[in-house]
Amino acid sequence: MSPEYVGYADVQVEGSYFVSLPPIIEKTTHEGREGFFKYKVDFDALENLEELNNNKIGAICCSRPTNPTGNVLTDGEMTHLKQLAKKHGIPLIIDNAYGAPFPNIIHTSTTLEWDDETILCFSLSKVGLPGVRTGIIIAHPKIAKAVSNMNAIVNLSPVRFGAAIATPLFENDEIICLSDELISPFYKKQSIFAIQRLQEEFADYPVYIHQPEGVIFLWVWFEGLPISTTTLYQILKQQGTLIIPSEHFFCGNADGGLSTRQRVYPLVDCPRRSHT
Repeated sequence: MSPEYVGYADVQVEGSYFVSLPPIIEKTTHEGREGFFKYKVDFDALENLEELNNNKIGAICCSRPTNPTGNVLTDGEMTHLKQLAKKHGIPLIIDNAYGAPFPNIIHTSTTLEWDDETILCFSLSKVGLPGVRTGIIIAHPKIAKAVSNMNAIVNLSPVRFGAAIATPLFENDEIICLSDELISPFYKKQSIFAIQRLQEEFADYPVYIHQPEGVIFLWVWFEGLPISTTTLYQILKQQGTLIIPSEHFFCGNADGGLSTRQRVYPLVDCPRRSHT
């Protein structure tokens, strides 16, 4: 489901290896306030996807929470995705870089499950160690071994510094304390402040914020925006305000990045540092 993490678009050597579908958009409230929306998986479209039914899909992949929208797939959606993956004999890959149990930058109730057909991916980058480039996977031993072998070849000398630093934090569960008591509350506070300012500044405009369910971003929908978000970026940059255009986060869509639905609903990612 797009929009998704822009880094996925560049993992292939050549050609196109991703197929994504636009979400269902549902206007919602947040803590009793209007002006919010949420993305939901369009399972009708997914179950009828030609590539999936013709055995051309090798895995179902999602991030939870999603970078950059902050969307958190519900437990029900995750169960449905797991059932689809099992039906087609492919793994379900979950990018959990912002999720539970660490760094736990997730502001809604969720359940994290794993089985032999699921690949869970974690990172130390969101607990203050982005420079050590350390990833963690939980997967069937055969898959874990394959990833380990690939790392040994691709990276020649995989970094061990991150693992050395993090191991004591895992052994005494300090990683959980840091996540629950410091990291998650910090970003929750930042989110509350940013939402307050956005709603104050755009009170008279058709602006909607994606449900702030996780990660360190806010994803904003300017309903009926007559220009592309890239054009908006260029205009605002000249005025000293930085945003991130949404077009680049729709990798895998057949029309090159923006579905018809998303052309109608252009989106902008609000950075952590901007000014008006």
